Amino acid sequence: MAKPLDPKAIEAERQTSNRAERWEQKRRQMQDEISYNQRGNGVIIPPQKRRELAEEPPKLRVAAYCRVSTQEEQQVGSFDMQIHHFTKRIEANPQWELVEIYQDEGISATTVEKRLGFQKMIADAVDGKIDLILTKSISRFGRNKM
Repeated sequence: MAKPLDPKAIEAERQTSNRAERWEQKRRQMQDEISYNQRGNGVIIPPQKRRELAEEPPKLRVAAYCRVSTQEEQQVGSFDMQIHHFTKRIEANPQWELVEIYQDEGISATTVEKRLGFQKMIADAVDGKIDLILTKSISRFGRNKM
């Protein structure tokens, strides 16, 4: 339903023809409303509570597992590159904390018995010391686990 027109309001609007006069009228109206509210007759809006600064989330504890199965020169270079890559990658992320680079060099992946680095990594993960493990390939854990 439309609001009925008020002839007095229409005439008052015509008389305040320029922008400055309309702005001044609006300003006075706002001041009147503020005065009315300050007298306690209006709505009181409580101040907003300050939000506590959110604490930074804890860093993710990240480890890496590097392994090569033989002592061949080519694989030794790959082993060194894996260690270098994962160390740099973890240290470059401000949300990560390096736990350890676990490593087994020149040991076959057919059994876990000789892979002491792997065993230590699994024990640390079970103990809750690691949140994330990076590795070159899942085959680093064992070829029979794919």
